[in-house]
Amino acid sequence: MGDETAPCDIKIRRCSKSNIYILQPIRHAVIHKCHDTRVILGPVCGRLRLSECRNMVVICAARSVVIADCRGVVIHTLTPQRPLLVGGRTQGITLAPLNIHYPKLKHHMAKAQLQSHINMWNRPLHLGSEGVLSGACEVMNPEDFQLLVIPFTQTAPIDGRPPLLPPGLPHEFAKSVEEAGKCVSSFRSEVRDADLTPEQRAILQKAIDAKFKTWLRETGKQRELDQLERLSVTLKYERVAKTTAI
Repeated sequence: MGDETAPCDIKIRRCSKSNIYILQPIRHAVIHKCHDTRVILGPVCGRLRLSECRNMVVICAARSVVIADCRGVVIHTLTPQRPLLVGGRTQGITLAPLNIHYPKLKHHMAKAQLQSHINMWNRPLHLGSEGVLSGACEVMNPEDFQLLVIPFTQTAPIDGRPPLLPPGLPHEFAKSVEEAGKCVSSFRSEVRDADLTPEQRAILQKAIDAKFKTWLRETGKQRELDQLERLSVTLKYERVAKTTAI
């Protein structure tokens, strides 16, 4: 979803094992009782509220962020206000900077009146049941930070150029992305300069493919690829149906 419409309220409720993309400005957003799901939203003009969620990844810039009674949630955000954690059952929250960039993101942020240089993503305020501060969340280590590529809006890198960095990305996280890119480039150079025989290249390629498939399975990304493939087939049939109807 990514139509250029007026900001509206969004409520996502009781979703599981899904990947949800809503790439447009949003007025307010509520994510309630979802689990094992990744939600990517366009900038929220007002409040982003997560309640009673578990094992989630949420990616969104927002005016304010409220996390209530959630467990095992990673939230990548850009926000001018301190993220607020409420409820006695809030545990295992990981805060991280925004990790996406898509062609209309800056335009959407302007419509939401959000500025990248005002960012308090890593200064949470946790109010427990007794109204006191407690340690229910942590800030992501830059070494664990990864960019997320939006599968249906991004274009392939040109001439090996690095991807566009998200707005407001702190220096230490940008450096981590740069170092990861250097590791990939270094590995490619080593393989290119190794003067391997065709048989050796085939063995190496097979080992890399096996390792990659294991990583896809262990991280749950294979499920996302399967979902994207089904979505691609569905959209293809819809386009054919519309063409036939015309």
